[in-house]
Amino acid sequence: MFGVASLLKRLFAFFLRARIHDKDALFDVGLDFFEGQQYDLAITCFNDVLRIDPNYANAYTFRGCAFFEKGDLDNALKSLNQAVQLNPSLKETVHLYLGNIYLKIGDTDHAIENYNQAIKIDPKCDRAYFMRATVYYRKADLLFSASPRNAKNGKSYFDKSIKDINQVIQMNPDHAGAYCQRGLTYLAYGDFDQAIQDYNEALQKLNPKEVAPEIYINRGIAYAKKSDPKHAVEDFKKACKLNPKSALAYYKLAGAFSDMHDERHAIKYYSHAIRINPNYAPAYYNRGMVYRKMGEIDHAIHDIERAKAIDPSLPLFRVR
Repeated sequence: MFGVASLLKRLFAFFLRARIHDKDALFDVGLDFFEGQQYDLAITCFNDVLRIDPNYANAYTFRGCAFFEKGDLDNALKSLNQAVQLNPSLKETVHLYLGNIYLKIGDTDHAIENYNQAIKIDPKCDRAYFMRATVYYRKADLLFSASPRNAKNGKSYFDKSIKDINQVIQMNPDHAGAYCQRGLTYLAYGDFDQAIQDYNEALQKLNPKEVAPEIYINRGIAYAKKSDPKHAVEDFKKACKLNPKSALAYYKLAGAFSDMHDERHAIKYYSHAIRINPNYAPAYYNRGMVYRKMGEIDHAIHDIERAKAIDPSLPLFRVR
């Protein structure tokens, strides 16, 4: 059932479409609906435009964008590709949307291709550099995860990612997201000092209400990797405060306490992570290892077996 406001909007759209037969006027109505986030109505108007003129490239463009915003990636891809076929010189926005679609469906090569095209059209498009950097990071991370033998190729993608992010920061020094992405890249690459510095920069540029818990989680991980569990605990606590439902934040907090040989708090926060996510295999496993360290073997065995039941790839341990 439609609400009253939604029904009125649809009746108004029907009235407009019934009275308007000019393709440009119909396109403007569709654009108004698109900008008002009324994507179904926008798509209907753009369909009307295309019935009048099947070669109206901008109608394909914005219909594709509307499909994307609705989460209909297949139709978004078809519509945007039709727009490019009709007019290869369309604005960089089309290629940004295409790149984002390909990224969502896991086709990183076509994503990069479209971000390249967006940059070719507008060399100052910081969004295209930023998105291309995220794809390079993803490709590097996949290579490193697959095999240590991929280290050389993985490093080349990390370098490309950092180069693109540097370009974004040069164009927009207040781009907090760029510092976060570069920090994530340095974290994955093992340059923990630089990662911490970038997250510090991001936090300085963000409004406190805009800070995501992931920033503190990732900076905390960097501190932990530097064998600085005290600062790691501080960051993980901030992440928990920002998102009390984050099992990951409590899991990382527990690990930091474990690194400090504070088994009581480690058990407490692993347990909290498990309450949030009862199928969190690593939390069971690591809590079991802390119990083992404390000599509570029955609890340790229970947790390890529970972890193995959830994730059979986890190793067992021998009871001494």
